[in-house]
Amino acid sequence: MLISRIMRTKLALADIECNVKTILCKLSKLAPRQIYVVDDNLKLHGIITGYDLLKVVLPEYADSNLLRSVVDQQIDDFLLKNIERVVDKKASEFMITDFVYLKPTDHAMEAEALLVEKRINALPVLGEDGRLLGEVHRRDILDYMARLVCDAGQEEFEHVDVKYLLAGSILKCTEKL
Repeated sequence: MLISRIMRTKLALADIECNVKTILCKLSKLAPRQIYVVDDNLKLHGIITGYDLLKVVLPEYADSNLLRSVVDQQIDDFLLKNIERVVDKKASEFMITDFVYLKPTDHAMEAEALLVEKRINALPVLGEDGRLLGEVHRRDILDYMARLVCDAGQEEFEHVDVKYLLAGSILKCTEKL
C-alpha cells in the first residue's frame, strides 16, 4: 500500500516564531502529539513532539525520585514556574531539524521499518519540493494491516471502560459487551 493512500492530512502546524505556551496548548489537544513547523509555502523546517517540549520545560535535575517527594500543589507551582521560565522560547529554538521523512510513493512497510529503526511513532510525508503533504503514524499502518486480515462480517470491537468492570472479571475476545 502506498503512503499516499494511508497518510493523514489533518495536521497541527506552527511557524518558527510560535512560543512554548502556544505549542503546549496545541500539543495538549492532539494525537499523535506532534507539531510540524512550516513556512508559508508548507516547507517543513522542523518537528516538535511532546517529548521535545517536556525537555524544554523540565530541568535536567528533575528526576522521578525528586518529583515523587513533592506534593500535588507544589508540583503545579514547580511546573508553572518552569513554563514561565521558557514561555518566550520560539519553536525554532527547540524543534527537531534532523528528521526522516517519507514520500507519497513509498510503501507502508518501508514506513514501519523506519518507525522501528528511529524509535518514533510518526513520520512526515513530503513532496519532491519539500512541502509537507501529510504524516503516517504507526496506527495508520496497523489499520492497513487489519484491513488485510479482518473479515468484513467480523463483529465490531469496542473500547472497554475498565473502571466499570468487576474486579477479577476479564472479557474474552468471544464475549459481547
